[in-house]
Amino acid sequence: MGDVIPGGFGVRKLRISNSDIAKGKSSGYRLLYLVEDEPEPVLYILLLYFKSDRSDVSVAELQQLLKELVNEAEE
Repeated sequence: MGDVIPGGFGVRKLRISNSDIAKGKSSGYRLLYLVEDEPEPVLYILLLYFKSDRSDVSVAELQQLLKELVNEAEE
């Protein structure tokens, strides 16, 4: 579920419609997440944002989000 972001290290982007706006998924929310299958399936939510509040997330931003995830996992 969700599209793999090209060059995004396996991060997926899910488009979610906003029921308050009648424009469908294109003007809704974006959920960036990573799924790790081994040893057991784990879903990591990296970022949730409203599409009209910001542009697409850059590869550098994805790297930073993943770095923060690794740092939290090590703590």
